[in-house]
Amino acid sequence: MTSTAPRAQRINLRATALEVAVLRQAASLIGSTLTAFIMSTAVREAESLLASAPESSDN
Repeated sequence: MTSTAPRAQRINLRATALEVAVLRQAASLIGSTLTAFIMSTAVREAESLLASAPESSDN
């Protein structure tokens, strides 16, 4: 789900120094910003879970 729409919503996260360091290092390895890395990884995982979830009438 790649979108060209501007990002106007905020998500605030708390993380340990080690978690931030790991995320920054991983983002750097692929030439990405921390925000772009976190968003792409989280959205990809969420889409995978949603695709494998049983259909629900709540959606």
